[in-house]
Amino acid sequence: MKTTHNPGYYRITHLPTGKFFFGAGADLEANLYLVRYKLENRIHSNVPLREVFTCWADFTVEQFSTHSRQEALRKRKQMVKQHSADPLCCNTVVGGNHSQRFKTTLAVQAARRKGNTPEHNAKISAATKGRKHSPEALAKMREKKPKRAILIEGTRYESVGKAAEALGIPYGTIRNRGESVHWPEWVLL
Repeated sequence: MKTTHNPGYYRITHLPTGKFFFGAGADLEANLYLVRYKLENRIHSNVPLREVFTCWADFTVEQFSTHSRQEALRKRKQMVKQHSADPLCCNTVVGGNHSQRFKTTLAVQAARRKGNTPEHNAKISAATKGRKHSPEALAKMREKKPKRAILIEGTRYESVGKAAEALGIPYGTIRNRGESVHWPEWVLL
């Protein structure tokens, strides 16, 4: 039976304080269930909404159906922008009510996207300058690892790659089965 999704956006309002939150998703019912679950378990990412939550009965929910998830997200964004100056709006905006942990995570992710600064690259270069591998280490890195033979249901193959080619099974599947206790007739030698 094919399940049908009802995409849309919603507004949750906390009746005692008047604070509200906009959300959206591909399936309104599932999305609202998830919001309720996260609020009841105190794990919702929106701190202002989590702080006012005492019980689900204190909230009213307005649902607005859309034709697609993209349209729902666009409408949610529009509503958040429209109410961004309202102190009762719990949706976080730039400079909004993020927890310190979340702000730190955002800063780390932004730094990773930017890459190293020229100063950082210079420090790395200076720290590794003049370091050379010993001749023994270079020789060891150049050595080819011996191929492991595999015994599959009584047939010996000289390598996992040859078995994969002969049987038409992916290399990783053969290797995993050879190392698994659940496939006793497949043995890496």
